[in-house]
Amino acid sequence: MDEREIVRIMLSHGLNLTPDAFDIIKGFSEDQFNELLRRISEKFPDAAVVTREMVEPEEVEELEEMLSVEFQASANPVDGTLEEFLRYMRDRFSRIQGLILSRTGLKAMEIAAVKRMSPGESVTVIGMVREKKKTKQGGEMMLIEDISGEIPCFLQNGALKERYDRVVRDSVVAVNGTITKNGGINVRNIIFPDVPQRDRKSIRAEGKIAFISDIHIGSKYFNRKAFSSFIEWASDQDDLKYIILCGDLVDGVGVYPGQETELEVSNVWEQYKLASEFLTHISKRKKIVYIPGNHEPVRQSEPQPPVPDKYSMFLPENSVKLSNPSIIGIGGVRIMIYHGRSLNSVFKYIPGMQPVSPSSVVKAMETLLVLRHLAPIYGEHPIAPGDRDELVIEEVPDVLCMGHIHVYGVGEYKGVKLINPGTFQEETPYIRKMGIEVTPGTVPVLDLKTMNISIERF
Repeated sequence: MDEREIVRIMLSHGLNLTPDAFDIIKGFSEDQFNELLRRISEKFPDAAVVTREMVEPEEVEELEEMLSVEFQASANPVDGTLEEFLRYMRDRFSRIQGLILSRTGLKAMEIAAVKRMSPGESVTVIGMVREKKKTKQGGEMMLIEDISGEIPCFLQNGALKERYDRVVRDSVVAVNGTITKNGGINVRNIIFPDVPQRDRKSIRAEGKIAFISDIHIGSKYFNRKAFSSFIEWASDQDDLKYIILCGDLVDGVGVYPGQETELEVSNVWEQYKLASEFLTHISKRKKIVYIPGNHEPVRQSEPQPPVPDKYSMFLPENSVKLSNPSIIGIGGVRIMIYHGRSLNSVFKYIPGMQPVSPSSVVKAMETLLVLRHLAPIYGEHPIAPGDRDELVIEEVPDVLCMGHIHVYGVGEYKGVKLINPGTFQEETPYIRKMGIEVTPGTVPVLDLKTMNISIERF
């Protein structure tokens, strides 16, 4: 349509146009323009200015149709009783045992039956790892248990050392070997639950997703300049449809001893107001999916519920608040989102993971897929023993996104895209003490059509 005619008709209806709305309308046909006038009169009868969001509301509806929440953790309250703990761990064992059996077709025996077998006989068992330690002879041993009992397993084959090192306490694995004279098992092989190779699937979506994490608004170390640059960039990207925020949007209050000396904003409500000032600059046509981390004002024990409305009410209306962890679907792509607090224990207990780097971050995330659990080591950080272990990786995602560690990493394992965005917080005294070299302002971007990942730096 003619530009002057657009302006004349809009003014005759008592409407002004923002520049970006005008740029879009210039490409409209006469029928599209008339439909726009009808829609504005119905949905925005009191409007004096037509904005970009008003011109393209159908795209917002399309984004909502493309986004589905496939799993949210229940995060129910618990009392912390022994019975709850036993029920929780038994649920973990039985479900991961089922994953091993369905993936491998193994014929495994209960430990109680294995103890009645003769030395030298071959056996396969599935158990939860209760303990790992050195033997008196300097070898390696792990004690595994199932519902019927426990049995020591001895590592005799040096070729299995790398697999053995990846086994952590409370993980569930299968062990194949022979019975020893003392009623243990000499291990020939260790079989992980692992994930199957995923074939490239047909994607019906177009557009891009930006992944961010660990913003820490309110901290003295929050990199305001880098985050402002990201917000400006995100607002200008027409093909960017979603932003996934993987926890620690704010720095919180009282998260760790002495935190008050490192805060620029010492009130959590004010931190969320400041967060809103940034996020409201992002077009409402883009969805922001947000889960909590260990700095949010929710319970520390995982799984964590969504951030309550009394804190997050300041966030823009295009925000979608979910639990930690959650699984969403976007145009047929299944994305598992977990803040990633358990990565600390992976780096702590698995040899070869240090120092923390982009490549070791990917290796740590890969390990959690191999073990089919988001936080296999119980007790390293708070976990609520609910009726069901909601941290088991039962449905294999197309994308696994974590944060927490403040170092970005991007990779792929058996067809699963692995993404850790890093942080928008500069090095803190704690991080410096840990010897971690943070990667602030690094944003992985996933192209939904090609499933390729690019990196934007701010």
